[in-house]
Amino acid sequence: MSIKKLPPHLVNKLKAWEIVERPFSVVKELVENSIDAGASKIKVSIWEGGKKLIKVEDDGSWIPFDQLELAIDRYATSKIASEEDLLQIKTMGFRGEALAAISEVSKFRLQSKIVEQDVGGEIVKIGEYISKTQIPFDKPHWTTVLVEDLFYNIPVRKKYLKSTPTEQKYIQNRLTDFAIVNSDISLIFERDWKPIWNLSPQDTMQRIIDILGRSFEKHLYYFEKSGKDYSVQLIRWDSTLRFSSPDFVKIFVNKRPVKDKLLQKAVMDAFYRQMTHWEYPFVVLFLDVNPALVDVNIHPRKLEVKFQDPGSMFNFVKWAVEESLGENKISTSTYDDNFLSGKSNLVSRGSLFTDSLWNKKENFGVSVFSNPEGSTQFVNNQYQLIWQLRNMYIVLQDEDNLYLVDQHALAERIIFEKLKKDVEKKWLQPIPLLAPLALDVVKTPDLEEKLEQLNSLWFDVSLLGEQKAVVYAIPSVFSNYKMDLEWLLKKLFTQDKVDLDKVLDVIWATKACKAAIKAGDKLSFAQMKQLIEDAFEYIPGGFVCQHWRPFFIQMGKSDIDKMFDR
Repeated sequence: MSIKKLPPHLVNKLKAWEIVERPFSVVKELVENSIDAGASKIKVSIWEGGKKLIKVEDDGSWIPFDQLELAIDRYATSKIASEEDLLQIKTMGFRGEALAAISEVSKFRLQSKIVEQDVGGEIVKIGEYISKTQIPFDKPHWTTVLVEDLFYNIPVRKKYLKSTPTEQKYIQNRLTDFAIVNSDISLIFERDWKPIWNLSPQDTMQRIIDILGRSFEKHLYYFEKSGKDYSVQLIRWDSTLRFSSPDFVKIFVNKRPVKDKLLQKAVMDAFYRQMTHWEYPFVVLFLDVNPALVDVNIHPRKLEVKFQDPGSMFNFVKWAVEESLGENKISTSTYDDNFLSGKSNLVSRGSLFTDSLWNKKENFGVSVFSNPEGSTQFVNNQYQLIWQLRNMYIVLQDEDNLYLVDQHALAERIIFEKLKKDVEKKWLQPIPLLAPLALDVVKTPDLEEKLEQLNSLWFDVSLLGEQKAVVYAIPSVFSNYKMDLEWLLKKLFTQDKVDLDKVLDVIWATKACKAAIKAGDKLSFAQMKQLIEDAFEYIPGGFVCQHWRPFFIQMGKSDIDKMFDR
């Protein structure tokens, strides 16, 4: 067959598929245009999850009548004019593709009026049909975009749309992002004629509370840090709230919502060992970066970014999130009227090993509890051992607080840390398998990259054909710790990024739990003292075991005083 150039209408339709994935893609592009137009008020209405109709209205400065046709033409934009502009992009949209793409796959209508004109204009596009007329407007400047019957002319794409509730969820999640990062803009959201939000301009913290509910209000923390070329503002819930999906790890780069794996990993690494590998925190992170140091033009839907120095950015974000956690490792105990009903927040969770306690040298009087083994026992010259309660909890005190330590949870965390250190010394060499292991794999664009990552981690893996991988050698650690290698390799191949450390952590966690001191084991004072001392030596500042369970609770002196009306 001879090579020939595709007709423009087919090129436009193919290009549209990259931009318009589903109804939420349309809402995203239109709201971004409204923000770039300087709108102070945006109204979004959807019907049947956006499949039947999407309507976006705003009061921004928009399109004069003689430029309506140009607005739906590909690569027509008012946001960039030169190559230099591409190096410092400061707008949400800039390629000039969104309206053109949307109008190719829907029954499209655009109405707009600018202040300088007495009447507004309307352009309608349905397939190859285009009409433009002047229409009256009752507002100085206003724009309305209506997108009906999405993918009416692409049945194969329409067939793969999800259910109405699912499509609604995609849209509402993205609108939540826009609402949070643009809290100075009034945002109205309607769904099937029912009002969902009517948000007035407000500060970011209040906007989050209004969207997510008043229950968030008492548990939100704000933190900010600045560097030479970038700064971060962070709002998070305390680490007691965990989700089963990463939807509430919200990241914005220069006010742009992104799904950036590098930044998500930086956030999650900062929370490492404060929650399990399948749990996620609530974090809203605003990252402001010199536009010259970040490329937002690497993804058709602008959902990903690329940093000039990804290593420095990763370290900066991880450090900033860790700093925010460091300020709140110990929760403040409070007394309230619910105490008598058993609902008091009298006992709080936190870290026994904070900087403020680590270096304190305190003096203690004689304990009211007698020590059957002789003299008073101290740990790290700070904490006085008092007793073992019910053969499960170690009781300590310092000058201001009483502590109950879960001996099993603490012991398994110590063993977990010891295993990891021991493995780091022993596993860095490949061990050949007696019989190579063949695995079925799915051919994906990143399959070769995953093979390289595995081979850099002391595996020896090669492809045999397009859908078969053969494992010839494994890290020596697995000669000491037996496991289902086929399960392990399949898990690594299906991860977004090969992360053997976290897979190994699951193994060490299980082994630590089995080997640790159990609840019910009677401990001598010497054993209790050794356990707490090992905690200081091996645990790097965390306050939970590897299963996320806390290993101690704290009762402040002031809280105990309040119990006695002191």
